[in-house]
Amino acid sequence: TYKGFSADWTLVEPPAPVTSGEITSPNYPENYPDDLDRKEYRIRVAIGKKVELTIEDQGIESCEDCNHCDHLEIYDTPVDGSQPTLLDVSH
Repeated sequence: TYKGFSADWTLVEPPAPVTSGEITSPNYPENYPDDLDRKEYRIRVAIGKKVELTIEDQGIESCEDCNHCDHLEIYDTPVDGSQPTLLDVSH
């Protein structure tokens, strides 16, 4: 015969949702590193909410073919994890 178990529990409130923030490139406002291959930042909000993204300052290498120079891509990724939609490319 075994005694079983005893446990105490407490309701834990979820953390408050993040409603704003700031994202910067590595080393900003100084120059970002040479040969920076790819840097990805994710902003997550509750289902049904929208995000307004304002680029305050942008100083990146530019050229005619943005596939070979520095650029900023902004995507919307559905909750179900399906294919992200490209919203904007800035170069």
